[in-house]
Amino acid sequence: MKKLIFIIISTALLIGCDVEVEQNYGVSSVVFPESRQDVITIKGTISKDSLIKSIAVYRTGVRPTYPAIKVEISVDSDSLMNVVNQADTTLTPTTEQLWFMSVLELPSSCYQLQKSIVIPKDERVAYLPITLIKSELDKLDKSKVWMIAFKIDSAQDMVINESNNIEFLKIVFTSN
Repeated sequence: MKKLIFIIISTALLIGCDVEVEQNYGVSSVVFPESRQDVITIKGTISKDSLIKSIAVYRTGVRPTYPAIKVEISVDSDSLMNVVNQADTTLTPTTEQLWFMSVLELPSSCYQLQKSIVIPKDERVAYLPITLIKSELDKLDKSKVWMIAFKIDSAQDMVINESNNIEFLKIVFTSN
């Protein structure tokens, strides 16, 4: 009987916690995906300026509805150079470090970044629009691997999850 009373009381407390969590912590943070890495492969060259939407920005939480939120994004050259330098100077790089070895930062002239996006009302994700500029990409050494690092700078009235605040986009050229 004591076990049954304990189970009933524990269940009631847990149900009460769910309501409190939803009311107080329903929209907890804005993050990039866990992988932190995305790859665009360009075969030969692009035929014109190209809009890509491969970088996702997520909101976390447990509420059934969400307000629209504005998220500010920037390029984070320092973070990119830190991981590249660490990968290039490590004697036995990890699997993740291998991903960053010998990459170069994609020049800002090669893309246009929309620095502000909105995660729509009741949605959990929005994609960062990036336009690749054909005339500038054509000037790059296609034998090299290029990369951009993005950082979430602000998210309207929300916490930014610092452990998932950097996202990397790798640009790889292959022959036709």
